[in-house]
Amino acid sequence: MLEQAWQYQQWLAAGLILPNIAVNLSARQLSQPTLIAKSDRILERTQMKPKYLGLEITETTMMLNFDITYNVLSQLSKRGIGIFVDDFGPDYAAFNKWKNFLMKSLKIDLSLVRDLASLPSDRARN
Repeated sequence: MLEQAWQYQQWLAAGLILPNIAVNLSARQLSQPTLIAKSDRILERTQMKPKYLGLEITETTMMLNFDITYNVLSQLSKRGIGIFVDDFGPDYAAFNKWKNFLMKSLKIDLSLVRDLASLPSDRARN
């Protein structure tokens, strides 16, 4: 994450107009007790505004230890860091756990929507 934040700041300093960046976060990284403090230090060292940083996790990673993950990602979200969920759908699709989550983006896995337009069983009914 530090390398991406430094690079982003260098591009901004060079005058480039950039979209926000999203950094993939592994299950191992997410389970580190120092993740929040480390993220704070990186943002401080690079002087990157939290609103420009997003952390991307897969649904599978999030569901490994939902309560701890929810707590960590909620704290990061409250700091202004974007939370993005990738590959949503093929493993759990636990919508009831997600409805109050502070995420900025939900990327639905292709397997969930691939045949929506062609399968009669997936069409909306009145």
